[in-house]
Amino acid sequence: MGYTFLSSMDGTLAARTYEVRKCSFLDTAAHCRSEGVHFLPFIVEGAGGSFGPSARKVLSVFANSAAKLTGECPAQKAEQFSQRLSLILHETNARSILLRASRVADPPASLSAARAILERAEYARLSAVAAMATV
Repeated sequence: MGYTFLSSMDGTLAARTYEVRKCSFLDTAAHCRSEGVHFLPFIVEGAGGSFGPSARKVLSVFANSAAKLTGECPAQKAEQFSQRLSLILHETNARSILLRASRVADPPASLSAARAILERAEYARLSAVAAMATV
């Protein structure tokens, strides 16, 4: 079976595979360990927003700590963190697209579509921040 097919069956495959690659690339994890540093790859899949196993563990630790402080459910805090990170990821991707498109002499017709995506992402981010402020 091909990688594309497997990815379509398991949305976390790309993030999990890349996490393994980050640990082994240039022996990063081993070098960090030898220096007394704990290497923890925080992988977020750019298109779908799925998190790698280490990233999910970090979010879980943050959510549990935040829930203890606020009295909220840890699962709810984890969902909030995931949503915030997803919005930030999409906003950053849109900014990157706009930056690249602005360097082209004749901007493509899709530039206005990219701007619209960025504006929607910014609106969604601001809405999420406002919603968090009222909690």
